[in-house]
Amino acid sequence: IQSRRALTTPTTKMVKLGWETYSFGADVFGATAFLLTLVGSARCDFIKFTSVDGTFTDHFGVWRYGQWAYLTTGEQAWLYEGCFPYADSVAIDSKWKAA
Repeated sequence: IQSRRALTTPTTKMVKLGWETYSFGADVFGATAFLLTLVGSARCDFIKFTSVDGTFTDHFGVWRYGQWAYLTTGEQAWLYEGCFPYADSVAIDSKWKAA
């Protein structure tokens, strides 16, 4: 005969979290989202357009664009890819500024 005690399951205590815990979690998520937004907007590959045949790709970001520079001295050649800010001549409208 089994004892009645062996058939019962152990009880678990319910942990009640206070508002401070939830508030801290919201702060962590908010700070993470803010940092990822800064990193994402600083890069120049936010939007990418590829040619139909796949031989050329343009990269654009919110505040910068990708550009290739081919430099040569006659004997040596360098191919430089970088992120550059848009020129002052680019007209930025209110919707772009709001991004």
